[in-house]
Amino acid sequence: GGFMSLTTKQIPGTSFAEAMKARDRILDTVDVLIDKFMSENPEDSERAQITIMGRLIYGKDKDNNRVMTRDEMKDNILNLIFAGHDTTYASISTLLYHLSENKDAMDALATEVSTL
Repeated sequence: GGFMSLTTKQIPGTSFAEAMKARDRILDTVDVLIDKFMSENPEDSERAQITIMGRLIYGKDKDNNRVMTRDEMKDNILNLIFAGHDTTYASISTLLYHLSENKDAMDALATEVSTL
């Protein structure tokens, strides 16, 4: 799984090869985090049942009761990390733009926040 390339060979020193090395380091870190989570949170624990990490590690397909492979888990965690970053950024930027263009909405939000 993971990223695709038009060539199966990585040319040393290229940006692509460096990016793939960085991806491998990230995946190694994710491997350690999965192992740590599993050792601290057995499948029947509350944390395993209610967290995204627990659901990824222990979750089973409803149709065939299959769990994800280790590579599928790691790919999904990478997607959550990087896709989540982009969507959060885009959402907050859009929100701030529209608030700056709509004084009534900005005032209503400021009033609501001041009551917290």
